[in-house]
Formats: sequence, C-alpha cells, structure tokens
Amino acid sequence: MHRRVYIALFTAVFAATMGVGFIGPLLPLYARDLGAAGLSLGLIFSGFSVARFIFMPIIGRLSDRFGRKPFIVIGLALFAGFSLAYLKVDSIWGLIAVRTLHGAASGMVVPVAQAYVGDIAPKGREGRMMGTFMVSLFTAFGIGPLLGGPLADRFGLGAPFYAMGALTGVALILALLFLPELG
Repeated sequence: MHRRVYIALFTAVFAATMGVGFIGPLLPLYARDLGAAGLSLGLIFSGFSVARFIFMPIIGRLSDRFGRKPFIVIGLALFAGFSLAYLKVDSIWGLIAVRTLHGAASGMVVPVAQAYVGDIAPKGREGRMMGTFMVSLFTAFGIGPLLGGPLADRFGLGAPFYAMGALTGVALILALLFLPELG
C-alpha cells in the first residue's frame, strides 16, 4: 500500500510543480499584456511565495490534527481552479490576487505531501524516501519551463495555464483514488 501512496504523492507534487514551471517564464509576458511593470510585477511574483510563507505552517499544523488527505485534495482542487482563473484575469490587481491565492493552494499541497511521506516512511528510511520524493519537486521545476515555452509558442499563451489545470486535475484524481487517510 505504501508504494501506491508514495507514487500518488510523488505524482501530485510533480504535476502541481511542473504546472507552476510551465507558467513561470511566461507570467511576465502575461502580466505585461495587462500593463504590469516594476512594483506590480514584484507583487505578482512575491504574492505566491508570501502566501505559501503564511499558509504552510498553519496548514501543516491543521493537517497534523485533522489528517493529510483532506488538505491535499482541497489544495489540489483549488490549485487546478486557480490555474484556470489566470485566464479570466483582466487587471493587474486581479492577477496579483489569483497568483497569491494560487500560492496559498500550493501551500496546502507540497508541505502536507512531504509530511505524508514522512508518515509512511519505514523506520530508518525517512531520509532516503524524502530525498527521492524531493526529486518530484526539483525535476518538475526544471522540466516545466522547458515545456511551457513551446506550449505557448505552439498553442498560444493560454495553453500552459490549461495544461497546468489539467495536470493538477489528474493529480487530484490520483489523490482521491489512492490516498487513504492515515489513522
């Protein structure tokens, strides 16, 4: 059972992180089209991280108390929704808001998935499992931008946002199907 759970967690974090990588290099172009410059660009990019900074400890504590699966599932659902919300934004402030909310959703997925891996790791193999699990994060950050650019070139600037939403939707389905709530 732990192998299936590990694969579902690995895939969920990989998919969500790769989606963020898809849009990372394209976000300044998208923001520029809305009229962003200087401070507003900084707010767009820092909003994601600031939201994670605020929400990760809170969500982590809540997941310790109420279980991991609900936070991963809700986080992935919100993450997928905010992936598509970027496409509806028509102002700089709207983009800042979506980016910040997207960061909050991300803060519900990655650290809780890491905690879940710690929960299922066999005694004495916690470091090894966490080390291999982190491959999902950093590989996705590396691959995402390489794929996001060509997606946008071939299918338009909205394509990476749709792809991010679709990938996260797949991760949500995997989490719903394969993550038991640990008791």
